[in-house]
Amino acid sequence: MGDILEKMRGLQFYKLLRFKGGELIFDQGDPAFGVYYLLSGGVKLQRRTWGGQRQLLTLLQGQGYLLGMEALLGDHYDHATQSMGESQLLFIAREEFPHLPGIELLRAAARLAVSLERRLADTLGLGAEERLARLLLQRPNLPLQRQELAALAGLSLEHTCRLLRELERRGLIRRNGHTIEILDARRLERLL
Repeated sequence: MGDILEKMRGLQFYKLLRFKGGELIFDQGDPAFGVYYLLSGGVKLQRRTWGGQRQLLTLLQGQGYLLGMEALLGDHYDHATQSMGESQLLFIAREEFPHLPGIELLRAAARLAVSLERRLADTLGLGAEERLARLLLQRPNLPLQRQELAALAGLSLEHTCRLLRELERRGLIRRNGHTIEILDARRLERLL
């Protein structure tokens, strides 16, 4: 832990934070003002679903985890992070990002991590129709094979084809080869 703190001494906007068990470090939807580096203890990452349920994404224990990477993208936090027992974290404010070595690589890694976290939360918290609807809304007119669409939605090919036929029957989409045209985005959004 001393090595990390020593390297941070040159930065102006960092803070060593201590949390007791159960304390909220940041909440889903909060503005992402910086990242947190876990020095000791443990945290749990949770996400609220559209239905208001809490979904446990993962538990992290020990030094070496970077939390709140949405701040690297200038976004809001996509999940809540809560301390499990006594924990120490190093908060690095967004103002310091230009001074951090390798920041562009870190941003690229953050984009991937945030994207994967969102997909995981969708897969865990949404039903089949909702996952497919969200996927179609996020990737309009992107040419995808049915197998790729099924894999992205976490569904079997047969289930995906059945759902696509149903969405087309209801007039929400139109299939044309490998592309799917959204005819009624508003009604498709209501499925979420």
